[in-house]
This record gives sequence, C-alpha cells and structure tokens, in this order.
Amino acid sequence: MDNKKIWAVVILVLFSGLIWWMNIEKEMQEVTLTPASQTGEVLEDPTNPEETPVEGNAFFVEYRIQRDRVRAQEIELLKDIINNPGASSEAKQNAEHKLIAMVSKMEQELMLENMIKAKGFEDVVFFFEDGTANVVVKVEELTDAEFFQIAEAAARITEESLENILVIANK
Repeated sequence: MDNKKIWAVVILVLFSGLIWWMNIEKEMQEVTLTPASQTGEVLEDPTNPEETPVEGNAFFVEYRIQRDRVRAQEIELLKDIINNPGASSEAKQNAEHKLIAMVSKMEQELMLENMIKAKGFEDVVFFFEDGTANVVVKVEELTDAEFFQIAEAAARITEESLENILVIANK
C-alpha cells in the first residue's frame, strides 16, 4: 500500500509538472514585444515620468516580469509538495532541495545584476540554467574590457568556466 502512495505522488508531481510546463510554453508563445514606435503607443505614467519604461527597457522589463511569474509558479508547486501530508518524505525532501537551489540561483542572479549595474551599466538581466550563464547588458556595444569584466564576474559568482558564459549587448 505504501508503494501505491509513492506512485500516486510521483504521477501527481509529473502531471502537475506537465501542466505547469504547458502553461509556461503557452505564456512564452503569447508574449510578443512590439516597439512602441511601431504601435504608436506611448507608455506613460504622468505621476512619475522618470519611471516610464522606454522602448529600450521593454526587453529588460518584460523578461523580469516573465521570470518572476515562472518562478512564482515553481515555488508554489514546490511548496504544495512540501506541505502535502500525503507526499512521501523523499518527495518532500526533493522539493525542499529544489526550492533551496532555486533561491540560491535567484541570489546569484540578483548579485550579478546589481554588481554589473554598480559598474555603471544602465540595466542588465542574468539567467543561469544547466551550467550556462547568459548576461544581457543594456548597452549599444561592449568593449573587450567590459565583456571580460562582465564574463569574469559571472564566472566568479556562478563558479562556471568562462566558456559557459555568454554576454550580449542589447540596446
């Protein structure tokens, strides 16, 4: 009977993961960025014009919104497993490890993004997945010195080799 409970939890987790993945795929397909110059729309907040997103910020703002949305769904799923009284201790332990790893990754991303902004870059997003670190910097063009400075910072924080770091300029 205990074996049946384990299989039921495993199937439930796999099914939940599949539904979650399908929702993410659907959301990612629905997001299309169109520059304001093409749509004729202007994003304005009359109360604070300094916080108004401009055309160049669209990628960075949209990416952060999407990343936060996906992370919130992942965290909710993991918390559901952890708090499920019917889940096995192994499933709960795996969910706890994944949650801790996710928080660690979020700390790395935040640390690197803030470190690069502190070096004078206007904006940056960092994402780290499966041993590959991607850094997108809001700048017209990166000099070799800036590129290596950013890549070395990412390598130091993620403990990955420079070959696994991709730095992209995006204005």
